[in-house]
Amino acid sequence: MEIQLLQLEEIREQERVYWQKKVDHIQHLEQADQIKSELEQALKEIHCEYEQLAKRNKEDMERYKQKDELMKNTLLDKEREMNKCRDVGKAMEKKIVIHTNEYQELLNVKTQLEQEIAAYKNLLNQV
Repeated sequence: MEIQLLQLEEIREQERVYWQKKVDHIQHLEQADQIKSELEQALKEIHCEYEQLAKRNKEDMERYKQKDELMKNTLLDKEREMNKCRDVGKAMEKKIVIHTNEYQELLNVKTQLEQEIAAYKNLLNQV
């Protein structure tokens, strides 16, 4: 009977160890599930932050594209204005050349007239 009792105690100890291992394994699985859940939550948060950052970067990029387009358009407008000013300046130079030539011709006519008047005065004084 004592042998049977010892065998039963040994079997009971083996079963206790077996069940303790099962309990430990289940607790380990629960901890792993909890860690997995925490990791999934962390990944969701990281993904949300990434999406927000990507959205913000896309918006910034659009603003910079618009700003660059505005600057290009402004530069093109300024270049057109400068070309108009150059054209006006060239037209003014041509007019100045024409007016200068006309003035020079008139000055030459005046000089010739003054010479003729002086010649007539000399003739009148001699008479």
